[in-house]
Amino acid sequence: MSFPETKLIPLGEVACALGGEELPVCGVFVGIAGDILGGALLLLPRDTALGFSDMLLGREAGSTSQLGEEEISALRETGNILAASFTASIADETSLDVRLKVPEARVDMCVAVVDSVLAGFSQPGAHALLIEADVFYADREQVVCNLLIVLERESMERLLAKVAGRRERGVHGKAE
Repeated sequence: MSFPETKLIPLGEVACALGGEELPVCGVFVGIAGDILGGALLLLPRDTALGFSDMLLGREAGSTSQLGEEEISALRETGNILAASFTASIADETSLDVRLKVPEARVDMCVAVVDSVLAGFSQPGAHALLIEADVFYADREQVVCNLLIVLERESMERLLAKVAGRRERGVHGKAE
């Protein structure tokens, strides 16, 4: 797994950045608690989710035509793993206490999935982190996923301040 690209984007542009408001997607949301509050949303276009579930469940490529309970469960676990990988990096880099909640999944239009996640926030920040995640599985091709990190406004400010403070001290904790 690798995270080749990260962008800070305005919340209002999320659906467009992911392929359009009406794009059918599978979204897996993992809430984040602790020193920062928010969540990680794995968004996969429906066709990608179908192929990815084939790969995860060891099926022949193209054999899944519907996202049933088994497929959703596999995708939910993938969202949990990606969120855990990202939040573990954040916790290591910033010394923040970051804990994950139980993942939830939804299949719908991109804008509906994103809006349903944002409805759970009291004061979301104006921006979200959009992370491209490349997942490699056994001898199969890579799957490119989008992981959206949305935090409450104060949590985003806290995280960015920690990251900026770390940069000022340098990687080894010394002033540059």
